[in-house]
Amino acid sequence: MRTQPLWGLRTQANMLHDGRATTINDAIRAHDG
Repeated sequence: MRTQPLWGLRTQANMLHDGRATTINDAIRAHDG
Protein backbone atom coordinates (compact mmCIF):
# COMPACT_ATOMS: atom_id res chain seq x y z
CA MET A 1 0.00 0.00 0.00
CA ARG A 2 1.24 3.50 -0.84
CA THR A 3 0.46 6.45 1.40
CA GLN A 4 -0.90 9.52 -0.38
CA PRO A 5 1.57 12.44 -0.36
CA LEU A 6 0.61 15.48 1.71
CA TRP A 7 1.60 18.04 -0.96
CA GLY A 8 -1.38 20.29 -1.70
CA LEU A 9 -3.45 18.87 1.16
CA ARG A 10 -4.74 22.29 2.23
CA THR A 11 -6.18 22.94 -1.24
CA GLN A 12 -8.22 19.73 -1.43
CA ALA A 13 -11.96 20.16 -1.10
CA ASN A 14 -12.82 16.73 0.32
CA MET A 15 -10.89 14.01 2.10
CA LEU A 16 -11.33 10.33 2.94
CA HIS A 17 -12.40 7.76 0.39
CA ASP A 18 -15.99 9.01 0.27
CA GLY A 19 -15.30 12.75 0.54
CA ARG A 20 -17.18 13.21 3.81
CA ALA A 21 -14.37 15.14 5.53
CA THR A 22 -14.03 18.71 4.32
CA THR A 23 -11.06 19.61 6.56
CA ILE A 24 -8.00 17.76 7.83
CA ASN A 25 -9.46 18.03 11.35
CA ASP A 26 -12.64 16.26 10.20
CA ALA A 27 -10.53 13.49 8.67
CA ILE A 28 -8.57 13.04 11.90
CA ARG A 29 -11.76 12.98 13.99
CA ALA A 30 -13.24 10.34 11.66
CA HIS A 31 -10.36 8.08 12.68
CA ASP A 32 -10.96 8.63 16.42
CA GLY A 33 -7.93 10.90 16.60
